Order: sequence, then structure tokens, then C-alpha cells
Amino acid sequence: MICSKCNFENSTDATYCESCGEKLIALDTDQDNSDEVIMNNETLEQDENTVFVPISPVSVDNSTTEGDAEKISNHAVADPSRKNKSENKGFIAVIAIVIFVALIVGLGIILRYKFLKLVNPERYLQVSLGRTFSDKSDMQLIDMSKYADQAVEYEFSVESEGVGADISVLYDAEAEKALFEMLFDNGTQVYDDNLMYISRELIAISFPELFNDATFLTIDPDTFADDIEELGTEPSLPSDYIDEALDMFFGKSEAGGKNLDEVAAYYREAKFLEDFAEFSHGKSVTEKINGKRYKLDAMSYVISEDDANDYLQDALGAYKQWFFDSMGYMYQGYELETSQEAFDSAFDVFSGIKIKGDIIITYYVDRNDFVRIISVDEFELSMVGESGDLAIEFEMLLGGKNNPTDDISAILTLSAEGEEVELGMDWEQSFERGVFKREIEVFIDGERKEEYLSATFEMEWDTKDKMGDNFEAVLSFGGENGFVIEVTGALTDGKSETTFKDGKLRIDDGYSENNIIDFECSISMIDPKDISIDLEDSMSLFDYIEKIEEQSMQF
Repeated sequence: MICSKCNFENSTDATYCESCGEKLIALDTDQDNSDEVIMNNETLEQDENTVFVPISPVSVDNSTTEGDAEKISNHAVADPSRKNKSENKGFIAVIAIVIFVALIVGLGIILRYKFLKLVNPERYLQVSLGRTFSDKSDMQLIDMSKYADQAVEYEFSVESEGVGADISVLYDAEAEKALFEMLFDNGTQVYDDNLMYISRELIAISFPELFNDATFLTIDPDTFADDIEELGTEPSLPSDYIDEALDMFFGKSEAGGKNLDEVAAYYREAKFLEDFAEFSHGKSVTEKINGKRYKLDAMSYVISEDDANDYLQDALGAYKQWFFDSMGYMYQGYELETSQEAFDSAFDVFSGIKIKGDIIITYYVDRNDFVRIISVDEFELSMVGESGDLAIEFEMLLGGKNNPTDDISAILTLSAEGEEVELGMDWEQSFERGVFKREIEVFIDGERKEEYLSATFEMEWDTKDKMGDNFEAVLSFGGENGFVIEVTGALTDGKSETTFKDGKLRIDDGYSENNIIDFECSISMIDPKDISIDLEDSMSLFDYIEKIEEQSMQF
């Protein structure tokens, strides 16, 4: 007989297990065991013979003690419910960990600016400036960035009193190619099929009314400077003249092209101040802006007097060189030596400008990480040989409730010899129920009434109106009796196209109100393959010039 506890095989007449000492009982395999718990209520069978199991630990009634239950548990198969409970506890633990991590991440996102403020306050200020002056609000209206990396077509048409023009430009900055198509109407004759193709490899022009020896006259950018020189033009163009012109046209620079957004952010976030200004923070103030009180943290950049003067002269020197270079290209190198002397003499006056005192620029940031005030403490400019100094002071308040730049007031104060002049700007905008409104006033206000000058720009665009004119903009100078320009039309912005249709430009100069110009314009995405021309009938521009010269000599 086999003991079910230790599996020891005993003799057939044994009463107790010869190995473990447990009492054995013989049970028939057909016996009803409904009143006894035998190995988790299952009948143990082995070769259809009699099976012997221990008696003492298996017979349990409702009065079973904890000790008996513990003994039973040692012999019974594990309860499946216990496994389920264990799995539930594991699942709950996983959920708790997920919630904890999500909470930490969420708090990190919410408080990330606060952490940045503690760890790197200067970078925090730059981020706050970026958030404050972000153009996202305008991008919600018309997001021109969608055209940035696309091949596009610009279309513009204008007509007034029977005279007009249609211009189409297919442009792909990435592939560096463009195609202009122009039509002109002088009221008596229409000049169409005027084309100009521009790429790094080829420039081609077609003006049927001007020349008809070939459909296109071509220019090779690689040999352009040499071809000009062969014509005998003195002095010749710089060898890189056309390359730089193409760089400018396709939005590239000598360094391979800088992202204009990055350049804008560099100045918008005041990163340029890192190189020559000392940063400080810690002061807190309370200010009232547009009727609301703000608790603000002040963060300042201090530019020493010496550094400020060095930066001023470097900037003036860079501007002088740029201006001189641009004039050199304009005049194609003529009399550059004389021009250089004239330029140096003209710019000598700027070398006498000096800054007196340190320049202190302070930014005030609110509890929502928006910049609310920008101020420049008063400093002075002096000029060698001139009596009296010019005092300069600046302050900008950003009072928009949701977006600080929805309400801006800025004042630049200039004072000298007891007189003071303010150059100011007030800016208000809103976007409610699909209607965008903007009003800008720029003014000059002196101590005398006659010194007040102003210009106002007002605009309203109902983005939900798709049926008719939904746009109006008015630019006025000098009040009711001044100069007024008004633009009306239907402005629509889609996923791949932005159009302005049925446009009218009205000019009121105080003498006539009937100056009306009709126009339309649009920008749309196109297939880059559309920018192409057929050069089967073409000849070199310089060959054409030589041919014309030969013909003229025959006469």
C-alpha cells in the first residue's frame, strides 16, 4: 500500500506508514467521498487499485480550529483565489507606480519654468521672452510657415483706369529655381509671354517685344563675370557677384543659410546680451498694468559704459562696411577709391558719439512666466564738438490678459537742454468669435501742441465669413484731414493656399477720393516639376549682344 503523504510503498497489511508513521486507510475508488476532503476533493487513483490516504488531517467540519486549518493547508493544493489576490496586488502596485510617475512628469511640466528659474535664471528669462513675444497667436490666423519648405506660386494682379499687370512667380528655395511670368497692359497694347527663369545652373529671359532672334536668351552664372569682362566693360564685376545675388534671392548666406526664425529668436530672447552684459536677478516688485496688479520678478542686464561704447562702434563699423559694399555692387565698382574716402569722411561723425553711464535693461516677469515690463534706465549720448547731451529712457508695458502682447504701450523719451520729446506706440489686438482686430498708433509728442504727429493702423478680419468681403484695413496720417489709405477684400486661408480676392486700395490724399486700385494676390503650394522651361529655341545673351554690335557696325 502506498502512503499518499510520503509515497512510501508499504506492505498490503500495514496499518501505519512504515516511513512517516501516518495511519493508513483503504478506500475503494468508487466510494462516495462527498463528506471528506481528499486532496482538494479529487479521488486519487492508481492503476484502478485501492488507494490509502491519511485519515487525521482530512476530515474537517465547520468547527475546524485555526491550527487544524493550518495543518490542512499544508496537505491541500493551494487555493486559486490566493493566486488571484496576489495578481491583483501586483496589478495595483503597477497602477500606483504609473500614477506616481505620471504625477511626477505632470508636475515637472507644470513647474518646469519654476525649476529652470531656480537652476538657471538667465535661461529662464530667455524662455519667458520667447513665450511672451511668440507669434503663435498670429499663426493661428495665417500660418505662413507651412510654405517655408514648399515649392509655391505667388500671383499678383493690379488694374487701375485701364492700365494693369499680372505677375506670377513659381519659386522653390530648396531646389534653387524660380520662374517669373509677366503680363503688362498700358491701355492700348498687351505685352504678354514675358518670362525669366533663374537657377544656379542657368538664367534665361524671354521678352518677345524686345528681341525675336530666339525665344530665350541665356546666362551661365559660372561664366557670367568672365563674359562681362570679355565685353570690355570697365571695371568688371567681382567674380562672386552673381553667386552672392543668387544667395540673397534664394535666402542663403555665406555660411550656408541661417534660419531666419533662429536669428529672430536670438534677438527676441535677448541672447545677444550674454556676450557683453552682466546678468542679475532677485528683486521683486508689485506693479499695476491696465488696472491689474502683478507681482513681478526683476531680472537685469548691465552693460558697462566701456563695453557699450565698444559695441556701438563695432555696430557702426559693420553698418558702414555693409553700406559701402552694397553701393559698390550697385555702381559695379566705379570710382570705389574716391567713394571709400567719401564714406570714411561721412562716417567720421559717428566715431565722435559716446555713451555716458552704464546701460541697465530690466525685465519684469510675472508668476505665469510672462514678461510684463521692459525698461531701460536713463543714459546719455554725447558728441564730440557738440554742447549738451541727449538723455534716453525707454519703457514698455505688456498688459494683455491672456496674451501679454495683445495690449502694448511703449514710450521712448528723448530730452536735451530742457526740452523733452516722446516717441510712443500703442498696440491693441483681439481674436473673439472668429473676428480678429488690431489697432496700432504711433505718435511723436512734444511739449508744444504743434509737435504732435501720429499715424494709426486699424484692421479687422472676420475669418468665418466666406461669402464676401471680410477684411478691412485703414492707415491714416495726421487725423481727419490727413492722408488715408484703405484696403478691403476677401481674405481666405486654407491648408495649401492663401488668397486675397476682390481687393480694392483706396487713397484719400485730401484732394481726391476717387483714387482706386483693384488688385488680387495669392500664394499656393505647387509641384516643383512645374518650374521648368523649354530651351530648344535659345541662345547666349552675350552672343546676342555681339550679334547686335556686328549688325550695328554694318550700318
